[in-house]
Amino acid sequence: MQWLLVVGFVTVGYALYVRYLAVEFSPLALACDAGLQTVMCKSRAVATALFKKLGVFGIVALGDSRRCTFIRPSIVL
Repeated sequence: MQWLLVVGFVTVGYALYVRYLAVEFSPLALACDAGLQTVMCKSRAVATALFKKLGVFGIVALGDSRRCTFIRPSIVL
């Protein structure tokens, strides 16, 4: 159970890092759009593609809400 918490915190931390320091950070966005090829620019491109073109984040949220509501219902939910 502890490793799951660690993985969860690392994932949320990286998601916040990518959002605020890659996607929304204007100087880096301009540099990546100009052709800079770094790991951060590639992470930005993947996150943007997953959000805009595929709608992965919405699909995952709908799937998780379905799981919480129908598959494992509880009084709290």
